[in-house]
Amino acid sequence: MVANALHPVADDTARCWIETKAEVWAVIVRPWVLVQDVESTASLSYQLTDSMGG
Repeated sequence: MVANALHPVADDTARCWIETKAEVWAVIVRPWVLVQDVESTASLSYQLTDSMGG
């Protein structure tokens, strides 16, 4: 939250997820619902592993 990495999902992004039947991760932490598309998560995981020399 300090890095401003959390923000509302834009309507266009949500529509795209629906239209493409995107696979998403979702976690409910009251009062929020945190959502990230799986493709972004895989890319981030690869970048973190690569930067760590893995």
